Amino acid sequence: MLSENEVSIKMKKILMLCGGWDGHRPDEVCRIFKERLEVEGCAVEVANDLNDLDDLLYLKTFDLIFPCWTVGELKGEQEKNLDEAISSGVGLAGVHGGITDSIRSSIKYQWMTGGQFLGHPYTGDYTLGVIDKSHPSTE
Repeated sequence: MLSENEVSIKMKKILMLCGGWDGHRPDEVCRIFKERLEVEGCAVEVANDLNDLDDLLYLKTFDLIFPCWTVGELKGEQEKNLDEAISSGVGLAGVHGGITDSIRSSIKYQWMTGGQFLGHPYTGDYTLGVIDKSHPSTE
């Protein structure tokens, strides 16, 4: 049984928007998240262009939209449809530049994500200590 602070993702339907600038390796990131989410019991659809945002009714069939897109541009109704889908209860989640650097030209998108990528401010040397070397994220 889940506590009130836990949310089950089993049987959730997720739309991953995969593409944009290759520097953030969207294909690889999408593959990793898709595989893991499917292990957890999610149904994941991957869109390799932003045209899926043209159809509001389609967007509303998902529990979660996961942008993994860097430096994209919303056209026509796409911004309105995404905003309406999120406002209706569809979740929005992502990682790193795949969500906050997705759509630079849309203030509405920045309000949806709660942020905007501005740059990588720290470029000096630093030390990283790995505590759990057996965790998949450290591979």
